[in-house]
Amino acid sequence: MFGSAKSRTRGNAAFRCSLNRPSLDTLILLGEGQTLEFKRSMPDDLGREFCAFANASGGTILIGVADDGTRTPLFDINKQASQAQDAARNCDPSIQVRISQAEGILVVEVPASRDKPHSSKGIFYLREGTNSQKMSRNQLRDFFFSEGLLYFDAMPNPIFRYPAHLDDLSWRDFESAAAIPAGMDRDQVLRNLGLLGEAGLSNAGCLALARPITPYLVSAKIVCALFQGIDKVEILDQKIYESDLASNFRDVLVYLKSHLNTKYIITDHREERLEIPEAALREALLNAIAHRDYRSGAPIQVWIFRDRVEILNPGGLVGGLSVFDLGSVSAPRNPLLFGLMYRMSLVEQVGSGFRRIRESLAEAAVPDAKVRADENWFSISLHRPQSATGSQQGDAGRTTQETTQETTQEMLKVRDKILLLLAERPTMTRDELAKACGISNAGIKYHLARLQEAGKLKHTGSTKAGRWEVFG
Repeated sequence: MFGSAKSRTRGNAAFRCSLNRPSLDTLILLGEGQTLEFKRSMPDDLGREFCAFANASGGTILIGVADDGTRTPLFDINKQASQAQDAARNCDPSIQVRISQAEGILVVEVPASRDKPHSSKGIFYLREGTNSQKMSRNQLRDFFFSEGLLYFDAMPNPIFRYPAHLDDLSWRDFESAAAIPAGMDRDQVLRNLGLLGEAGLSNAGCLALARPITPYLVSAKIVCALFQGIDKVEILDQKIYESDLASNFRDVLVYLKSHLNTKYIITDHREERLEIPEAALREALLNAIAHRDYRSGAPIQVWIFRDRVEILNPGGLVGGLSVFDLGSVSAPRNPLLFGLMYRMSLVEQVGSGFRRIRESLAEAAVPDAKVRADENWFSISLHRPQSATGSQQGDAGRTTQETTQETTQEMLKVRDKILLLLAERPTMTRDELAKACGISNAGIKYHLARLQEAGKLKHTGSTKAGRWEVFG
């Protein structure tokens, strides 16, 4: 990216390599992330940072730049370049870094290593978001596919052809979501984020940019299903989402919200609350997207039952973790993808998602989530409270009425459409209604039954030759 760097470490030889001003400005504008670290001055533990980047997908360290992007140029840059080279050589095994300078800023490029894992002073580190984290032996054993193999999310996708397969709308959406400053060169941005290399766009880049994603990563789709009762005997509705990761997340969250009950709480104003807190749904879904094993051909599965919501993702727990570690310890399976999602403000700091799930459930007085995991699958089950109607006295003496809506506004719209269609054409079949409403035949059957129970519909005559009567 910056050309070959040459530094002389003997005597007082000058450090000659330089980085052009636009490239340095671009790096500082992007800000710290999975592949970029700022250091105000030369740190004592630079080997830790080198190992963390080399063990992940590589990255760049700017020495002479504060966390907020303020420049603090180094005075003896030749000497500090030699110190950086020494720190790289002292890693085990040594790391080949590329060093250059621009306007008193030392720029150290650390490539993703083929000799991973690397350690500094006997300790192994990994880049996670904006931090370099210590790894345990179990995490090391589970984290790498085999010695010398990169993370799957950092590997080049063998099918996606950049830039031919990248459409402009997808790029503009990503540019906005990832807070990329306007007018920056696309190739340079993707390279600086670690998403584009000599071999093409990485799997993480595909997950963020490809629409649809399944031609390039068939496992990246998300399958949602609504079931009749508490088991998988009868499917009422099913939908498959195959877009980029941000779109899939948003669309699946809408699907969940449209099939869960909404509680209206009336005090001095009306407040709507999902029966399962949206924060819990959000974090459980993001956890599945960020930490699943994309080498598996199985999709993420989202199941809605009468008594619970289950989200299942392939891959089990990462790095020798147990379910008791969730919320306090984390070892991302896809660190480049996690860093990208962090930049897109989809996730926060590592290990905090499950804490937020539990806190939001406790605040809503909903039972805690149930987690199951083995070597192949990880699942989280969120309890759906029983519908209830009642009143209670608030702290200020006001009466609070809670009424539970049987379905969301989205489902009400579907039922209104069914009534309108049948009023205009009373002989429509279930198949015709399903096609007109854009839902499954089983979903139409479910809605018709609810409308008949509510006294809004009545069917007369035979199944094939009968007709519908609409009331009210």
